[in-house]
Amino acid sequence: MSLTSCEVANKSSHGRKCDSCSNDFKYRCPACNIKSCSLECVNSHKSKTGCDGNGIKKHIERNITISEYNGNDMWRDFNFLEDTRRRIANASREQKQKKRADSYTVQHSAGFVGNITRRGGGGSKVAENQGLVTVIKESSFSKSSPIPLLKKACTMRKIKIIFCPVNEMQIRMNNTSYYNKKGDLLSWKMEFYIHSENNSIEKKYMDSVSEAEIVADVVLRLINSTDKSMIKGVFLLDNFKDEQSRLPPEVDINKSFKENLIGRKIIEFPRFKVDLNV
Repeated sequence: MSLTSCEVANKSSHGRKCDSCSNDFKYRCPACNIKSCSLECVNSHKSKTGCDGNGIKKHIERNITISEYNGNDMWRDFNFLEDTRRRIANASREQKQKKRADSYTVQHSAGFVGNITRRGGGGSKVAENQGLVTVIKESSFSKSSPIPLLKKACTMRKIKIIFCPVNEMQIRMNNTSYYNKKGDLLSWKMEFYIHSENNSIEKKYMDSVSEAEIVADVVLRLINSTDKSMIKGVFLLDNFKDEQSRLPPEVDINKSFKENLIGRKIIEFPRFKVDLNV
């Protein structure tokens, strides 16, 4: 009984040890979860492994299978979500502070123009300062994001689209989809997984694919062919975890992407599985 207690104590004590020396650890690397007790051990860990301590960057670039997922990965996921929450909260606060500052600047400039008007004369000066107020007001806001327009256009088309919350995520940075408001036309970034009968899979991307294009025409252009009989089937991948067990819905290759995406759910941009008769 005493031996078992000793083994448990040793195991518990080992879990508190620095990975570089025998001292109790004080810090945990946000990128790889390595335990360190001092700046010297932190620097030693970085020099040996090449780790830069950037947990977010490493988390985004790292791809693992479910079978390899462990407690350390869960800890990294937690840190990633917490950092995302902090970024959103900070951005919201900064936006509110900026709006208050911009409002004060515009009101102050408008009061200055009013004083000039009451004193009389200098009509051109008044116009110049009014122009200054307009410039200050318009330049205080950055160029609008394409996301609100994309969301609105998708809602009108009964498409449920979800955007990643962090702009630094690779999928968010690679999304080149946009909405032409004047022509009321969506142009999609698309991802295709091409499966042939020899079990090979090829991943291809296409930019600026018009929603009005016919699915078969785009797929044939993708595989450099004019024979529609080569297309065995095209399926929409929605990447939702709760629906992974279901078969992906097949799309009608003789209809447009706009018609096929009605009532569907996508993350950032559409992804398709293409089965070929080869």
